[in-house]
Amino acid sequence: MKQSLLLSAITSFLFISCTKDNTDMAFPEEQISTKASPTSYVTGWEAAPAGRLTGTTADHKNFSFVRTTPQVTPAVASGGAVLVFIRDYALHNDHTNLDDQPVALPYTAAHPLAKEVSPPLWTSTATSGQVNVNLRVIKSAPVGEQNLPKVQFRYFILTPEFMAQHKVTPDYMKGLSYNEVLETVGAGQ
Repeated sequence: MKQSLLLSAITSFLFISCTKDNTDMAFPEEQISTKASPTSYVTGWEAAPAGRLTGTTADHKNFSFVRTTPQVTPAVASGGAVLVFIRDYALHNDHTNLDDQPVALPYTAAHPLAKEVSPPLWTSTATSGQVNVNLRVIKSAPVGEQNLPKVQFRYFILTPEFMAQHKVTPDYMKGLSYNEVLETVGAGQ
């Protein structure tokens, strides 16, 4: 009797342990960590660095998310490409599945149900050693440093040598969809 109770308890524990909710299954690419080659550096999906308010105008608030990225060398900043994709960027309580789809920056996050005069704008810039993602929202938006969206970023850092090998330009790469970039870079799904 004690053995069957012990066996039942162990089986239950193993079953519960093995069936825990694994959100990585929704996006197989999350299982990919950083992928580096001599000509490219691709991160997995990362939680956004802490955002900070960087300024306000009469109409807008501006936030910045800075990632230290030594792979962005002066050569990459001037002749390569730094692509930033974002997902989970909802700024509204009525989150949609569209907010889960990776989109390239710059991106205007106009919500299909919102009647915003100035929808949120996500942009990115790369300088030697860092990537800066910026978010501009209308001043009255209920967004502040304490409740910024739980966004995720994925960075693709491509050297000038990558561009030459693939016979592409930075503008061409920036015009590709997420899946096309994955295919071109060879980062898999």
